[in-house]
Amino acid sequence: MPRSVSVWLLPTVQPAAVFDQLAAVLDEEELNRAAAITEPAAHAEFVVSHGAARWILAGLLDTTPRSLRWRHGRSGKPELAEPVTDLQVSLSHSDGLAALAVSAGHPVGVDVQRYRDAVGLARMAERYYPPAEARYVAEAADPAEAGCRFSTLWARKEAAAKVGGGRLIPTLAWPSCIPADASSSSEHCQFRSGDPTGASPVRIQDLQVPDGFAGAVALAGADGFHVTSRWWPPGDRWPDPLAQAGVPMAVSGC
Repeated sequence: MPRSVSVWLLPTVQPAAVFDQLAAVLDEEELNRAAAITEPAAHAEFVVSHGAARWILAGLLDTTPRSLRWRHGRSGKPELAEPVTDLQVSLSHSDGLAALAVSAGHPVGVDVQRYRDAVGLARMAERYYPPAEARYVAEAADPAEAGCRFSTLWARKEAAAKVGGGRLIPTLAWPSCIPADASSSSEHCQFRSGDPTGASPVRIQDLQVPDGFAGAVALAGADGFHVTSRWWPPGDRWPDPLAQAGVPMAVSGC
């Protein structure tokens, strides 16, 4: 059976009534984490993304959002403890956009990034990325393209790091494609996971996201996989669903 990942994208700026609905399903730990975030936009982003994740997963598991219980694995990677399920999940949010990825039986990672300001990106890429990828960022035609290239590579690496629950900084130094060609259009690119030994292969696909953002989804294992993405809540201002299969690793739209 072909491997697959379902991704839900959602705008984290929601009407007050929706915000209250989503806040009402969070557990005590999530509420405490939210309360510690004093910046209003970041606070709202946390509440909306985590509350929506509960509603989506509750629908998949035929239960109620408040009945979900989380445990935290390596490096804080969240896993569903109750109900018992083989679903693997990953959540990301950035400046108004969130993404939830769900896979059956295979560790998954997702990341979305608003394009970073281009000031100093070439130096950051030189410090953290492999030489070929650092050159790819430095050779961008203009600051906007540099921001796109840098953020696309970052999203790929962070999604892959989340698969294994590893730390991000070491992962940034690994090439996002084998061979290390940042602009490769091959659909057979692999990545090493967050495992310090680098023994576990991970496959990555770029994710279709709104202009101004980069996104990637990663799945444990060497085989390819199919991604289907849709907007939540259904019927919002963006089309639903957005079918996406076999997306190549090329940096598109830069």
